[in-house]
Amino acid sequence: MRARMIGRVLAAALAGAAAVSCSGPVPSPEPAAPRPPAVAAPAPATPAVRRGPEGTEILETEALVLAYLEVEGIPYTEMGEGIARVARLLEEQGIPAEGFSRTVYLDDPRAVDTAAYRYRVGFPVARTALPRKPLQREVLEPRLIARARHEGDYDEAYQLRFYERIPAALRAAGYDVVGPITEVYGYPLAQDDPQQWVTEVWYPVRERTAAAPPAAPPAGPDPGKKP
Repeated sequence: MRARMIGRVLAAALAGAAAVSCSGPVPSPEPAAPRPPAVAAPAPATPAVRRGPEGTEILETEALVLAYLEVEGIPYTEMGEGIARVARLLEEQGIPAEGFSRTVYLDDPRAVDTAAYRYRVGFPVARTALPRKPLQREVLEPRLIARARHEGDYDEAYQLRFYERIPAALRAAGYDVVGPITEVYGYPLAQDDPQQWVTEVWYPVRERTAAAPPAAPPAGPDPGKKP
């Protein structure tokens, strides 16, 4: 680029000299307008994270597509078989998972009979993916959540903190839990060592206004073994 500019300047200078020698001076050409500086593409925005009560983080999720099976009447402690089945179906259909497995709890087992338990097990997939039956597909738009992290087994202490203390602390801090709770399992299905289990629990929340009454407590799973 610089070489071309220098060449144009030299050519203009030579032409001007020739014109002076033949017919007198001529006006110099107008200088070229300077080019605006290059603007770098903006870096992808990272979600803003705020500190919430009881060790939670408040943030907005990104949109994702979930390929899932809806399960009814099977205890939460046996959901691992459902997750493994979703993984097999996705592989058979040539659809790669784009994140960790997860469970969306649709009912509170403390309030319904075992035969009526409902929950969804699945994996996020590409937005263009079209899983076939028996898998179902749901587009989850961005939403505000409180996120909490857990390492280890799903024992009584886990149940007490994540399904009683944290929801109560969120309500006390002005956040209502407004949808089903999701557990995201950040470890391979074959991992059998509880010390290696890493789980994120997502609570969809809404900041309460002064006039809004507190929402009802959320659903949660039974105490038990790993999914």
